[in-house]
Amino acid sequence: MISTSDFKNGMAFYYNNEPYIITWFQHHKPGKGVTKMLTKIKNLKSGKNIDVAFNTGEKFEPVNLERKTMQYLYEDGVFAYFMDPITYEQIEIHLENLGEDLKFLKPEQKVTILSIDEVASNVELPKKVTLQVTECVESVDRGNTTGNVMKEATLETGLIVKVPGFIKKGEFINVNTETKEYVERSTN
Repeated sequence: MISTSDFKNGMAFYYNNEPYIITWFQHHKPGKGVTKMLTKIKNLKSGKNIDVAFNTGEKFEPVNLERKTMQYLYEDGVFAYFMDPITYEQIEIHLENLGEDLKFLKPEQKVTILSIDEVASNVELPKKVTLQVTECVESVDRGNTTGNVMKEATLETGLIVKVPGFIKKGEFINVNTETKEYVERSTN
């Protein structure tokens, strides 16, 4: 059994009979009342993220989770396909399981595949990915110097993020996969 005191990012457990993985957690001790473990967890079957506050000391059954590095190939509207770079074995994951994570994947990118009882169910993305800007508004209000001037940019995977006014079409940027926000220009 896993206790809330054992929590760490990437740990998987069953909650309400569904497999979840911890993407963020924080110990919270209010002035009065019970100490809580605030978490953001991702359902490994549906790909949905939820926020849950657990009482400290709660126990959960661990998920038999296997991680394997594979290469993203393509998606066909129903499934996303991945290949083992050593054995060339291919697997498929239903797009519903991937959800918004698909917007961070580009062909030939290596990702970690999460399998539950030897069935591929989801991907584990790195903290940030490098993507190319394919479209962005070129005109920004240059007279606005009171704060950061941001504009929308469409990236090569279809993801739309806010970027600083100096970013141009064709540039590569790093995007945080958890917050879906611009991090920095890439040196790629």
